[in-house]
Amino acid sequence: MRIVVTTCGTSILTNTSGDEDRRALIAHANRTEEEVRNLPEGERLRLNRAVARATSRLASAGPKDVRRLSAELNGLLARFPDPRQGGTHLLVTTDTWLGRKAAGLVREWLERRGCGVQEVIAPGGLSLRSPEDLRYGLTALVRELDGWLGEGGWTEILFNLSGGFKAINGFLQAYAMLRGGEVFYIFERTHRCVTIPRMPITVDHALFAEQVEVFRALALGLPVPAAEPRRRRLPEALWVEVDGGAMLTEWGELLWRRARETLYRKALQPPPFGSRITYARRLADRIGELDVNALHAFNRRVDQLARCLATGVNLQGLDFKPLAGDPRPPATHEFDVTHTHGALRGFGHFEHDTFVIEDVDWHD
Repeated sequence: MRIVVTTCGTSILTNTSGDEDRRALIAHANRTEEEVRNLPEGERLRLNRAVARATSRLASAGPKDVRRLSAELNGLLARFPDPRQGGTHLLVTTDTWLGRKAAGLVREWLERRGCGVQEVIAPGGLSLRSPEDLRYGLTALVRELDGWLGEGGWTEILFNLSGGFKAINGFLQAYAMLRGGEVFYIFERTHRCVTIPRMPITVDHALFAEQVEVFRALALGLPVPAAEPRRRRLPEALWVEVDGGAMLTEWGELLWRRARETLYRKALQPPPFGSRITYARRLADRIGELDVNALHAFNRRVDQLARCLATGVNLQGLDFKPLAGDPRPPATHEFDVTHTHGALRGFGHFEHDTFVIEDVDWHD
């Protein structure tokens, strides 16, 4: 199955507006829906008029005009003259009022032509308002895209970077290469499509393997003092200090997620730094009996359990709960690891404020 990820900017709005409205679109490009509602009435009307004009022009435009009006559709139609050949479409835009409106117009055009559009992704905070907003938004974008692209069973992933914003497209070009996806875009001032084929790029896992516990904690958003990655001499490109704490940068999030998929299938990984989890001695032997898929599932569940113990949020798939009666002393609690081909469960008990995972077992 094929999926095409298309970044959407506001070209459809600016290409159908005169100079005065275009200046307004640029001035308010990074405003949220709430901020647009609070604009003076004249400015709101100007923005709504630009959206209405673009809607009308796109609805009545022929194929050649469509390519001239929308950079996103120009790239898509250059690669797939019949956009239905693209398979499933996923649109990415900024978390702004104009970004959502423009992406919505692209979605409507595709759906009118029988294309399957899964989602318009606008990660919370993703905008070009500031470098910090861009960084936080790109980190959220990695998580959302990984959710869509990692669980869909796609045999072919393509990235249409003909529209959108340069800062986002530059990041997604690197993301696409690490994802094993093909990138395509329109060569400047032409209708010709340029492609960057799938590249055999892999991530060096050595650093992540050595510091896996702190990367786990950073990825989970657990409290990590900035002094900790500094003490461990983690590359500054991978983390950033915020109010005395540390968080992953967009590049740290991206590279950790690639490394994690390999590391979690190799061995039982140490619990996240600062988490309320430890392992009983016997657990390593019990985990050694699992196949790679069950091992991967167990490591992922430890992440969820660490977050559950820190926040109190008990995910349905984790189902962390007390055992009924006393069937497996000293274990007092259980959690789900897998749900298919039988169910693999983890067992443990609390020692003061720390949860000791001591065993795993299959249950029909």
